[in-house]
Amino acid sequence: MMMDASGIANSLEQIVGDLDAAGLEWARLDLKASQLEEDKKSFLAAIQTELTKQHPEASEKTLERLALSDPTYRAFVNGMCAARAAALQARIKYDNTEKLYDARRSQLALERVKVERNISHIGR
Repeated sequence: MMMDASGIANSLEQIVGDLDAAGLEWARLDLKASQLEEDKKSFLAAIQTELTKQHPEASEKTLERLALSDPTYRAFVNGMCAARAAALQARIKYDNTEKLYDARRSQLALERVKVERNISHIGR
């Protein structure tokens, strides 16, 4: 599909809006994933604290093993991984939108050169 220069310029404006939205979504999801990753040790420690009440004589190593195998902790880790995957998918969308923007800018530059050189077609 060939676009004229004004169509490409309008397309660029749309892509800039899409790029902005994709960047904001990526930042939001990356923040969520980072917060969960940073909270991983605290969450594990909280479970260990609760387990200490149930097993007061247990060693730290035993408490850690019990906490790591606790279904609540495993669910937390699954959620943390899902949040990181969502952030990575948002990053891919942002990167692809940026590449589309660059391609459209190149296309617009080509259209300008064609106008400057009075080229109306590409010869064979």
